[in-house]
Amino acid sequence: MKTNKAIILCAGMSSRMKKLFEGEELPDFLKDDAMQKPKSMIGLGPKQEPFLLYLIKAYYDAGVRRFCLVLNEKDTVSKAYFSDAKNSFLQDCTFHFAIQQIPEGRSKPLGTAQALEVALKTVPQWKGHSFLVSNGDNLYSSKVIQTLSGSEAKNAMVAYDARTVHPDQERIKNYALLKIQSDRLMDIVEKPDEDTLRNWGEPWVSMNIWKLFYDEVLPILESTPMNPLRNEKELPESMRRLSVKHEIFCYFTKESVPDLTSQTDILKVRDIVHKIRI
Repeated sequence: MKTNKAIILCAGMSSRMKKLFEGEELPDFLKDDAMQKPKSMIGLGPKQEPFLLYLIKAYYDAGVRRFCLVLNEKDTVSKAYFSDAKNSFLQDCTFHFAIQQIPEGRSKPLGTAQALEVALKTVPQWKGHSFLVSNGDNLYSSKVIQTLSGSEAKNAMVAYDARTVHPDQERIKNYALLKIQSDRLMDIVEKPDEDTLRNWGEPWVSMNIWKLFYDEVLPILESTPMNPLRNEKELPESMRRLSVKHEIFCYFTKESVPDLTSQTDILKVRDIVHKIRI
Protein backbone atom coordinates (compact mmCIF):
# COMPACT_ATOMS: atom_id res chain seq x y z
CA MET A 1 0.00 0.00 0.00
CA LYS A 2 2.05 2.94 -1.30
CA THR A 3 1.42 6.42 0.05
CA ASN A 4 2.11 10.07 -0.71
CA LYS A 5 0.89 11.31 2.70
CA ALA A 6 2.92 12.28 5.78
CA ILE A 7 2.35 13.66 9.25
CA ILE A 8 5.26 15.56 10.81
CA LEU A 9 5.29 16.05 14.58
CA CYS A 10 6.44 19.58 15.41
CA ALA A 11 4.48 20.33 18.59
CA GLY A 12 7.18 19.74 21.21
CA MET A 13 8.11 22.66 23.46
CA SER A 14 11.86 22.42 22.63
CA SER A 15 12.86 22.69 26.29
CA ARG A 16 16.36 21.24 25.75
CA MET A 17 16.92 23.55 22.78
CA LYS A 18 16.16 26.58 24.95
CA LYS A 19 18.79 25.78 27.57
CA LEU A 20 21.76 28.14 27.55
CA PHE A 21 24.49 27.11 25.14
CA GLU A 22 28.13 26.86 26.20
CA GLY A 23 30.85 26.42 23.62
CA GLU A 24 31.20 27.79 20.08
CA GLU A 25 29.29 31.04 19.83
CA LEU A 26 26.14 31.02 17.70
CA PRO A 27 25.30 33.93 15.39
CA ASP A 28 22.76 36.20 17.06
CA PHE A 29 19.95 35.28 14.65
CA LEU A 30 20.40 31.57 15.31
CA LYS A 31 20.54 32.15 19.05
CA ASP A 32 17.30 34.14 18.80
CA ASP A 33 15.67 31.44 16.69
CA ALA A 34 16.70 28.74 19.15
CA MET A 35 15.21 30.62 22.07
CA GLN A 36 12.05 31.95 20.41
CA LYS A 37 10.94 29.53 17.68
CA PRO A 38 10.05 25.83 17.49
CA LYS A 39 13.32 24.04 16.76
CA SER A 40 12.04 22.78 13.41
CA MET A 41 11.77 26.44 12.34
CA ILE A 42 15.32 27.49 13.21
CA GLY A 43 16.73 29.23 10.13
CA LEU A 44 19.62 26.96 9.18
CA GLY A 45 19.57 27.49 5.42
CA PRO A 46 21.83 29.90 3.46
CA LYS A 47 18.94 32.38 3.38
CA GLN A 48 17.77 31.40 6.87
CA GLU A 49 15.32 28.86 5.50
CA PRO A 50 13.93 26.75 8.36
CA PHE A 51 15.18 23.25 9.11
CA LEU A 52 11.68 21.87 8.48
CA LEU A 53 11.85 22.96 4.85
CA TYR A 54 14.78 20.58 4.31
CA LEU A 55 12.95 17.69 5.96
CA ILE A 56 9.90 18.32 3.77
CA LYS A 57 12.21 18.43 0.72
CA ALA A 58 13.45 14.94 1.65
CA TYR A 59 9.84 13.78 1.79
CA TYR A 60 9.13 15.51 -1.52
CA ASP A 61 12.08 13.80 -3.19
CA ALA A 62 10.60 10.49 -1.99
CA GLY A 63 7.27 11.23 -3.69
CA VAL A 64 5.28 12.60 -0.74
CA ARG A 65 3.02 15.53 -1.59
CA ARG A 66 0.34 15.69 1.13
CA PHE A 67 1.34 16.85 4.59
CA CYS A 68 -0.21 17.41 7.98
CA LEU A 69 2.01 19.39 10.35
CA VAL A 70 1.29 19.05 14.06
CA LEU A 71 2.04 22.34 15.81
CA ASN A 72 1.75 23.47 19.41
CA GLU A 73 -0.63 26.27 20.31
CA LYS A 74 2.22 28.73 20.92
CA ASP A 75 3.71 28.30 17.43
CA THR A 76 3.13 31.55 15.53
CA VAL A 77 5.45 30.96 12.57
CA SER A 78 5.13 27.48 11.02
CA LYS A 79 1.63 27.72 9.56
CA ALA A 80 2.26 31.15 8.04
CA TYR A 81 5.50 29.98 6.42
CA PHE A 82 4.11 26.84 4.79
CA SER A 83 0.79 28.43 3.85
CA ASP A 84 2.68 31.00 1.78
CA ALA A 85 4.63 28.67 -0.51
CA LYS A 86 7.64 30.55 -1.86
CA ASN A 87 9.75 27.56 -2.81
CA SER A 88 8.77 26.01 -6.11
CA PHE A 89 8.49 22.46 -4.79
CA LEU A 90 6.14 23.56 -1.97
CA GLN A 91 3.65 24.71 -4.57
CA ASP A 92 3.19 21.06 -5.55
CA CYS A 93 2.31 20.14 -1.95
CA THR A 94 -0.89 20.27 0.09
CA PHE A 95 -0.65 21.23 3.76
CA HIS A 96 -3.01 20.65 6.68
CA PHE A 97 -2.27 21.95 10.16
CA ALA A 98 -3.23 20.26 13.41
CA ILE A 99 -2.87 22.15 16.70
CA GLN A 100 -1.96 20.16 19.80
CA GLN A 101 -3.30 22.09 22.76
CA ILE A 102 -1.61 22.35 26.15
CA PRO A 103 -4.15 21.23 28.78
CA GLU A 104 -4.85 23.53 31.70
CA GLY A 105 -2.38 22.95 34.50
CA ARG A 106 0.35 21.59 32.21
CA SER A 107 3.39 23.31 30.73
CA LYS A 108 3.52 21.11 27.61
CA PRO A 109 1.23 18.94 25.45
CA LEU A 110 0.25 15.35 26.22
CA GLY A 111 2.93 13.63 24.15
CA THR A 112 3.60 12.18 20.71
CA ALA A 113 0.79 9.60 20.71
CA GLN A 114 -1.76 12.30 21.39
CA ALA A 115 -0.11 14.52 18.77
CA LEU A 116 -0.65 11.85 16.14
CA GLU A 117 -4.23 11.31 17.31
CA VAL A 118 -4.92 15.04 16.91
CA ALA A 119 -3.42 14.94 13.41
CA LEU A 120 -5.53 12.00 12.25
CA LYS A 121 -8.69 13.67 13.45
CA THR A 122 -7.67 16.74 11.42
CA VAL A 123 -7.50 14.68 8.19
CA PRO A 124 -10.44 12.22 8.36
CA GLN A 125 -10.28 12.03 4.56
CA TRP A 126 -7.16 9.88 5.00
CA LYS A 127 -9.24 7.00 6.40
CA GLY A 128 -8.63 3.80 4.49
CA HIS A 129 -5.07 4.85 3.63
CA SER A 130 -1.59 4.44 5.03
CA PHE A 131 0.55 7.47 5.79
CA LEU A 132 4.04 8.23 7.07
CA VAL A 133 4.75 9.91 10.39
CA SER A 134 8.00 11.21 11.83
CA ASN A 135 9.55 13.74 14.15
CA GLY A 136 10.06 17.26 12.84
CA ASP A 137 13.56 17.66 14.26
CA ASN A 138 15.28 14.69 12.57
CA LEU A 139 16.67 14.93 9.04
CA TYR A 140 15.80 11.55 7.52
CA SER A 141 17.17 10.68 4.10
CA SER A 142 14.86 10.57 1.10
CA LYS A 143 16.07 6.99 0.59
CA VAL A 144 14.67 5.90 3.98
CA ILE A 145 11.46 7.84 3.40
CA GLN A 146 11.01 6.27 -0.04
CA THR A 147 11.55 2.81 1.43
CA LEU A 148 8.48 3.36 3.60
CA SER A 149 6.34 5.36 1.16
CA GLY A 150 6.85 2.69 -1.52
CA SER A 151 6.31 -0.28 0.76
CA GLU A 152 3.33 -2.55 0.14
CA ALA A 153 2.98 -3.11 3.91
CA LYS A 154 0.14 -1.27 5.64
CA ASN A 155 2.26 -0.76 8.76
CA ALA A 156 6.05 -0.52 8.65
CA MET A 157 9.04 1.15 10.26
CA VAL A 158 12.76 1.70 9.76
CA ALA A 159 15.08 0.19 12.37
CA TYR A 160 18.39 2.04 12.76
CA ASP A 161 21.65 0.48 13.89
CA ALA A 162 22.47 2.05 17.27
CA ARG A 163 26.18 1.84 16.47
CA THR A 164 25.94 4.15 13.46
CA VAL A 165 22.78 6.26 13.88
CA HIS A 166 24.50 9.09 15.80
CA PRO A 167 28.13 9.91 16.65
CA ASP A 168 27.17 10.73 20.26
CA GLN A 169 26.57 7.28 21.69
CA GLU A 170 25.35 8.78 24.98
CA ARG A 171 22.34 10.07 23.06
CA ILE A 172 21.37 6.50 22.16
CA LYS A 173 20.19 6.04 25.74
CA ASN A 174 17.24 8.29 24.91
CA TYR A 175 16.17 6.28 21.86
CA ALA A 176 13.58 3.51 21.84
CA LEU A 177 15.03 -0.01 21.73
CA LEU A 178 13.58 -2.57 19.31
CA LYS A 179 13.16 -6.33 19.34
CA ILE A 180 12.61 -7.71 15.84
CA GLN A 181 11.87 -11.24 14.69
CA SER A 182 11.50 -12.33 11.06
CA ASP A 183 11.43 -8.65 10.01
CA ARG A 184 8.46 -7.96 12.30
CA LEU A 185 8.44 -5.66 15.31
CA MET A 186 7.99 -7.68 18.50
CA ASP A 187 8.72 -5.13 21.23
CA ILE A 188 9.76 -1.52 21.74
CA VAL A 189 10.91 0.26 24.90
CA GLU A 190 11.12 4.06 25.12
CA LYS A 191 13.93 5.66 27.16
CA PRO A 192 15.15 2.39 28.70
CA ASP A 193 16.74 2.25 32.14
CA GLU A 194 20.38 1.19 32.53
CA ASP A 195 19.58 -2.48 33.23
CA THR A 196 17.33 -2.76 30.17
CA LEU A 197 19.88 -0.99 27.99
CA ARG A 198 22.69 -3.26 29.15
CA ASN A 199 20.76 -6.53 28.74
CA TRP A 200 18.66 -5.82 25.64
CA GLY A 201 20.93 -7.75 23.27
CA GLU A 202 19.84 -6.21 19.94
CA PRO A 203 21.42 -3.22 18.15
CA TRP A 204 18.26 -1.74 16.62
CA VAL A 205 16.67 1.54 17.69
CA SER A 206 13.76 3.64 16.49
CA MET A 207 14.21 7.15 15.16
CA ASN A 208 10.44 7.52 15.13
CA ILE A 209 9.68 7.23 11.44
CA TRP A 210 6.73 4.94 10.66
CA LYS A 211 4.23 3.96 8.03
CA LEU A 212 0.81 3.35 9.57
CA PHE A 213 -2.69 2.46 8.45
CA TYR A 214 -5.19 5.09 9.60
CA ASP A 215 -8.03 2.76 10.56
CA GLU A 216 -5.82 0.42 12.58
CA VAL A 217 -3.72 2.93 14.45
CA LEU A 218 -6.35 5.50 15.50
CA PRO A 219 -8.12 3.22 18.04
CA ILE A 220 -4.72 2.29 19.48
CA LEU A 221 -3.80 5.95 19.93
CA GLU A 222 -7.10 6.71 21.60
CA SER A 223 -6.58 3.93 24.15
CA THR A 224 -2.87 4.51 24.88
CA PRO A 225 -2.46 5.30 28.59
CA MET A 226 -0.32 8.04 30.09
CA ASN A 227 3.19 6.96 30.98
CA PRO A 228 3.23 7.05 34.81
CA LEU A 229 6.80 8.39 35.00
CA ARG A 230 6.78 10.98 32.23
CA ASN A 231 3.07 11.82 32.35
CA GLU A 232 2.69 11.68 28.56
CA LYS A 233 1.03 9.47 25.96
CA GLU A 234 4.07 8.13 24.12
CA LEU A 235 4.06 6.93 20.52
CA PRO A 236 6.44 3.99 21.15
CA GLU A 237 3.91 2.52 23.59
CA SER A 238 1.19 2.94 20.96
CA MET A 239 3.41 1.14 18.45
CA ARG A 240 4.03 -1.68 20.91
CA ARG A 241 0.28 -2.11 21.31
CA LEU A 242 -0.27 -1.89 17.55
CA SER A 243 2.33 -4.61 16.96
CA VAL A 244 0.33 -7.00 19.16
CA LYS A 245 -2.75 -6.66 16.93
CA HIS A 246 -1.24 -5.97 13.51
CA GLU A 247 2.08 -6.76 11.86
CA ILE A 248 4.61 -3.93 11.64
CA PHE A 249 7.17 -4.76 8.97
CA CYS A 250 10.75 -3.63 9.65
CA TYR A 251 13.34 -2.29 7.24
CA PHE A 252 16.95 -1.93 8.38
CA THR A 253 19.55 0.76 7.85
CA LYS A 254 22.97 1.81 9.08
CA GLU A 255 22.38 5.44 8.10
CA SER A 256 22.94 8.26 10.56
CA VAL A 257 20.23 10.78 11.37
CA PRO A 258 21.18 14.42 12.01
CA ASP A 259 18.91 15.82 14.70
CA LEU A 260 18.19 19.11 16.46
CA THR A 261 18.03 18.32 20.17
CA SER A 262 20.02 21.16 21.73
CA GLN A 263 21.89 24.27 20.68
CA THR A 264 25.08 22.20 20.40
CA ASP A 265 23.54 20.56 17.30
CA ILE A 266 22.77 23.76 15.41
CA LEU A 267 26.05 24.46 13.64
CA LYS A 268 26.62 20.79 12.77
CA VAL A 269 23.17 20.46 11.22
CA ARG A 270 23.53 23.83 9.47
CA ASP A 271 26.66 22.54 7.72
CA ILE A 272 24.65 19.54 6.49
CA VAL A 273 21.65 21.44 5.16
CA HIS A 274 23.87 23.96 3.36
CA LYS A 275 24.86 21.12 1.04
CA ILE A 276 21.23 20.39 0.11
CA ARG A 277 19.70 22.08 -2.95
CA ILE A 278 16.19 23.40 -2.34
